[in-house]
Amino acid sequence: MNVSDCCLTLMVPKALEENLLDLLLEHDALAGGFITSEVEDHGRNVTYQSMAEKVRGRAHRVEIQIIMHHADAQTLLRDIKQVLPRTNIVYYMTPVTEFGSFL
Repeated sequence: MNVSDCCLTLMVPKALEENLLDLLLEHDALAGGFITSEVEDHGRNVTYQSMAEKVRGRAHRVEIQIIMHHADAQTLLRDIKQVLPRTNIVYYMTPVTEFGSFL
């Protein structure tokens, strides 16, 4: 059984969504499947992409979650940094103790 041990979460500016999704789809050996959600980023450390976001006080972002091996997540992050440098992508990894489905 192939056990995935972490959840990589990426917080991406909405304007970069398609570029990053294309990159993830090209890396299907590392990121076989993922989910996306539209979210709003709040707080003093937020980088706004437009004047409208600044006026509203929140940034429109896309959250992408991928259950994968930690080593694969490190490789994927390295590739993202190479292809999309300085693009205000925020990420974090959390441990996954169990992962499955009811089929």
